[in-house]
Amino acid sequence: MKSRLDRYEEFIEKEYRAGLTKPDEYSLEAITPELRSRFVNGEFKRIVFTGMGCSAIVSEIVRGYFAEIGSPIEVHVLNDYDFRFLAPSSVLDDEGTL
Repeated sequence: MKSRLDRYEEFIEKEYRAGLTKPDEYSLEAITPELRSRFVNGEFKRIVFTGMGCSAIVSEIVRGYFAEIGSPIEVHVLNDYDFRFLAPSSVLDDEGTL
């Protein structure tokens, strides 16, 4: 079995980069003005990602990036879809959580 780091590297090379060549699949234009304003005004103090498999891997990469740049924003990755059981309501229900 490959190490987690080797699997992440393989994922980045084969799948993640390929996904970047689909710029029309996702758009920041879909962000509402209210949500955009909350970003600009620094109203979020944490981001919570949920998912499994590739979704969790990409979320871990994002978490690593935020740590690398010294971002004050907390990033949580919940590797499941029943996330209500994995994080306290003080995190999930906080207005500062995205």
